[in-house]
Amino acid sequence: MATPPTDRVYGFAKYLPALGWKPYLLTVWNPFRADLPFDPQLYRRLDGLKVAKAVDFQEPAVAYFALRKIGLDPKAFFVFDGTLGWIPHAYLVGKNLIENEQIDCILASYAPPSNLMLATMLSKACKIPFVVDYRDAWNSWSGIEYPSGMHRRLEMWLERKVLVSSDGIVMASGTIKDKLVAQFPIVKDKKMAIVRNGFFEGVLKAEAHVFAERKISFLHAGSIHHTKQIRQATSFLDGIATLSSDLLDNLDVILAGRVSRQIVQHVRERNLDSVVRFMGNMPRRKVWSYMKGVDYLLCFPDTDEGVITKMYEYLAARKPIINVGGEDGGEIACLIAEYGVGSTVRDEPSEIARLLKRLIRRPLRIKRIGNLSPFSRESQTRRLAALLNEVIKGQRRNG
Repeated sequence: MATPPTDRVYGFAKYLPALGWKPYLLTVWNPFRADLPFDPQLYRRLDGLKVAKAVDFQEPAVAYFALRKIGLDPKAFFVFDGTLGWIPHAYLVGKNLIENEQIDCILASYAPPSNLMLATMLSKACKIPFVVDYRDAWNSWSGIEYPSGMHRRLEMWLERKVLVSSDGIVMASGTIKDKLVAQFPIVKDKKMAIVRNGFFEGVLKAEAHVFAERKISFLHAGSIHHTKQIRQATSFLDGIATLSSDLLDNLDVILAGRVSRQIVQHVRERNLDSVVRFMGNMPRRKVWSYMKGVDYLLCFPDTDEGVITKMYEYLAARKPIINVGGEDGGEIACLIAEYGVGSTVRDEPSEIARLLKRLIRRPLRIKRIGNLSPFSRESQTRRLAALLNEVIKGQRRNG
């Protein structure tokens, strides 16, 4: 499935063997959300990777999504999510895999929380170390809402229990690390490393797409469905709508990926059908080609907790980035400023319109970006391998 979580795990599985680690993958046999797109060009079968699958008894997931459909908060009825149904069988499959293959360490990614609970159980049963992978923040996320104080205390207790049981922690950004340490001071004594998402080397090799019409082109790669993203995107569209017709005729805005119906409706209401193109889901290599062919890359960040995956791909494409609404000291704004690769603007239509007019009069040029290899998936996996090695050495000394 072409999602940031899949990218992260696939990247680890792809590059760990060259670093002395043989990965095994434990995953669900029958995922509830079976409609997610799969990109066979990007996710080629990895030689030697053994995949074990567990059946998800989907009653919790069905109930979870049914409650959401009728407008009720499913978290009021569930401990944390709707994926509890895979834990019983996954525990049996995972325990058998660990014992038969003599596995040295467990790496479990959040989300969902059930992954971490399962890993905690397997670590204790099989007496092997366990490393938490925070690709997103859990209870230290600033935007989280709890149905009640009781739910908050329960989730905090669960996360604390996981962290106490863990032997190491990796995080996708410095912001996640800072907030985790502030929320759970006990992690200060844990082995920790920041392992960013990064980009696959295919971005660097992609050929730039050549457009038939020479217009000033903008591309947003990825879905737009979070409330914050929708607000940022509609503000961008409102800014475009204030431009004169001669300027509008010179713009081409491409939205590649799943887009909320609110955005589609907003384009129609603003009479921007001739300016905005909805490309839907595209193969990743084609998206990379478009990234290299457009004039500007758009970012509508749904969080300030870290750096979204496409930002690293944007960097690798070496095109100016327009960051809408992420100006509040987030890592994305800091990354753009540090590398001089674009501009951050508030999600206010008037300010966006002023920026667009400046770009039309004087195109934004970025300075020559230096070595990007530290942001590659391969380099970031080296950081993970280093932490895993440290965890194993510590376990052997203590054993």
